[in-house]
Amino acid sequence: MKTQSRSPSHSVLSLMDLFVVYDTKGSGRVIGVFDDLARAQSVTEINCHYFRLRRCTLNSVNSEIVRWALSDRECNLLAALVPQE
Repeated sequence: MKTQSRSPSHSVLSLMDLFVVYDTKGSGRVIGVFDDLARAQSVTEINCHYFRLRRCTLNSVNSEIVRWALSDRECNLLAALVPQE
């Protein structure tokens, strides 16, 4: 799904939802990045005990990560990268 948003420079950005499949064993390596939810789910089903699926948006930071920042500076830098709705 693509949505429109305005960047700080007021140009229109096209945000794309992507689906990341990653392995929760060991170092949490990325298995693949997909633009189709059904395909990502089918990859996750290969090893449902360890493969996880996460929706993300291209060129943006996951808003959940901001609260994990170790300093106010880091928090502010990450928050600035979260798309504004």
